[in-house]
Amino acid sequence: MIHHTRISEVSQDDNGIIKVEFNDKIQMRSSDLDELYEICKNLMHDEKALFLNIFPENIEGSLEFAKESASHEINKLRKAQAIVVKNIPQRIQSTFYKNFFNLGYPFKIFNLESKAVNWLLSLDIHETSISNILMLDTDVIKITTKRGAIINEKGLIESLEIYKRLVPNGGYFISVFSESNTADRTAKLPFESSERVQLKKAEAFVVENLANRIELEYYINKTKQMYPTMVFEDEETALDWINEIRSKEN
Repeated sequence: MIHHTRISEVSQDDNGIIKVEFNDKIQMRSSDLDELYEICKNLMHDEKALFLNIFPENIEGSLEFAKESASHEINKLRKAQAIVVKNIPQRIQSTFYKNFFNLGYPFKIFNLESKAVNWLLSLDIHETSISNILMLDTDVIKITTKRGAIINEKGLIESLEIYKRLVPNGGYFISVFSESNTADRTAKLPFESSERVQLKKAEAFVVENLANRIELEYYINKTKQMYPTMVFEDEETALDWINEIRSKEN
């Protein structure tokens, strides 16, 4: 069944993927997100889903719409999102959106719908109260802290149990934080626990601003003496650093 909004057609396939196919020659407005949110929420029955957004050749967005989209309630419905673009300007805009806003879930840009679907179905995503955890490789884990989440003992204990299942012999970690993230006093001890430390061969931290970096230094002051750690401003550089360490150890 296809649901129509002013700007798009919305449907859900047999794999549970929510497909949003935007109409041609429209100008997207922030008010359109509320209608889209209600349709998607009803389709999903209170469960998160994989999202596929397909853009036509001619479509106009705005910085206002991008900001509203990044902070809208609809993001709480998404386990991951794939974007299919038709031209270079759309790819540039989508890349900016991905890099500027920490969405808290896997996000990737494609030229072909088939590749986007294959990527969504290949994802191995695990969720805690404060983060989404994604296997990037057999021994590489990406942790994206949810927007606005406060890192605490409960969330760290949840994530540790997932790490123990995913990389029982240890692995490499990329932890991504947004400027809205902070940690409370209960975080330090579980962050430095021996169980957690023993699983980490190296960890790259991706932060958005100086305040994140200063707070992070407090928490890694002890653990950085036990395994390699480094702070980065973007995920690509962080992953390059992780892969360099892996190549030397393997």
